[in-house]
Amino acid sequence: MAELKYSVVTMVRGTEIMLGQTILGNLAKVSERDDSELIILSYNSSGDVAKMMDQHRGAMESGKLVYVEERKAPKLRLPHAKNVGARVAEGRYVVSLTADSVIGDEFFQCLDYDVDRRQSKLMLFGPGRLALERKLFDAVRGYDESFVGWGYEDQDLFDRARAFDSKCNASRRPLPTAHQLDQQMTWRNGPDTDAAGKTAQDTFKANQQRSQASLKAGKFVVNQTGYGQATVFVNFEEKGQVLQ
Repeated sequence: MAELKYSVVTMVRGTEIMLGQTILGNLAKVSERDDSELIILSYNSSGDVAKMMDQHRGAMESGKLVYVEERKAPKLRLPHAKNVGARVAEGRYVVSLTADSVIGDEFFQCLDYDVDRRQSKLMLFGPGRLALERKLFDAVRGYDESFVGWGYEDQDLFDRARAFDSKCNASRRPLPTAHQLDQQMTWRNGPDTDAAGKTAQDTFKANQQRSQASLKAGKFVVNQTGYGQATVFVNFEEKGQVLQ
């Protein structure tokens, strides 16, 4: 396999049905390229995800699919979950997609244009859909794990990374080739999240205010004690890998 350029990372918890609708098509699109991998992170999700992934062991053996299990998280901590998935990535660029995102025919061509022609290190193309250079991701220590519930974590990472590397080219535009199954779907803080009882609007606003305060204070690097720390099990291996 060629050196990996893109690691497409999708986190699953409570979105198993959506993953079932997108996994085949997205895996097929990733498999068309020699330089990309698809990472599915089950963030202590239901056993349905494991059953679904068990059907794709051939893709795991070929290196096109990486199935990762985090088995202990009592609640969904979205920034932490996204950081765990990114920590496993091998590509030069981490591409974060929600479970209901559908990779279209020109998705990778659009990424290639931004990366190769525009020399972009950072791309935001919709809620829950962001791509950035892995070195830059690590430099700012990923998503801010002090955020709670749904909302604003992608915009915050985009803003901090752009402020950290002020000379980097950044792209912010919608990519219709990475659309969601249901454009009208409204995310909520369910009972298994770290923000149960709070509305998504409340957590979005709180996270937005925290982000703006960090930027104003010049705090572009977060998670000082570590990010994406977890024990994960990759491709049904019995022995876990500790992410420090």
